Amino acid sequence: MPPAESAFKTAPAVLETPQAQSGFNSLRTATAVLETPQAQSGFNSLRTAQKHFLRGNLLQRRGEEAAAMEAYDQALAADPDSRYLCRQAAELALDMVDTDKALALARRLMAMDGREAKDQVLLGRVLWARDDVAGAQSAFEAALKLDPDSSDTILSLGTLLAERAPDQARKLLTRFLSKAPEEAAEAQYQLARIEFDAGHIGASIKHLKDGLAVEPESLPLRYALAQAYETQASTDAALAEYLEIARLEPNNAALLDRIGEIYFEKGEITEARARFHEARRAQPSDPFACQWLATDAERQGDWG
Repeated sequence: MPPAESAFKTAPAVLETPQAQSGFNSLRTATAVLETPQAQSGFNSLRTAQKHFLRGNLLQRRGEEAAAMEAYDQALAADPDSRYLCRQAAELALDMVDTDKALALARRLMAMDGREAKDQVLLGRVLWARDDVAGAQSAFEAALKLDPDSSDTILSLGTLLAERAPDQARKLLTRFLSKAPEEAAEAQYQLARIEFDAGHIGASIKHLKDGLAVEPESLPLRYALAQAYETQASTDAALAEYLEIARLEPNNAALLDRIGEIYFEKGEITEARARFHEARRAQPSDPFACQWLATDAERQGDWG
């Protein structure tokens, strides 16, 4: 008998075996369960939750945070056991600086399971935003026990401890650099702060430069580097950093004032005057620029 013909004649017999019939019965039972009112209600709730979540996500991307939160609340009402929805809503509440709501959602997320490091980290961030530093530290440490290799947790705890326990923070942040060198900017900034506060200005500058190598347009790193140079009395180096920041923030009147002041201290009056004019254009009521330009006009005998 040809193989194909043999297979066709064998298949019906196979389908009639007790094992096959048992499988069909299970399938029929599952189909019947899925068609019950309870199952249909569950599917409808999930569809409703998905609809509200997608609307909330779109609103959040548009910057309409209050409306987005309302949509997330509706999504959670339809699917109250969704950890993903709860986490998204908590993150948004934290972004909105609604720490009461963020804390309630973070606690709700912990009550669902609480065995994921990222949930502990979220709770820690919320507590930190509420100035509960001890609670935040406890949450971050719990997260690190759950996932010792989590770079996010290591960075969060290291940043938190930068002022309270600089030696411990230094170890954590250095460990973070070895795990996530491509995300080094924040860790380098925190390490620079630790070294600066300890009076190690040279080490602080090195960390800031290493951070800028990863993220050249980071304003916190640029400002901190300029400050470190000023502490060293490295005026030209500080000026170079301020000029780079001015490229990124051309309408920052206070920054332009400082640049003008440095040029004046260097005896470069024309450059100083140009910067103070820029500052006054950026902020016409800027008292420092107005005072300097008035004094400069008096020096030149220009009363117009």
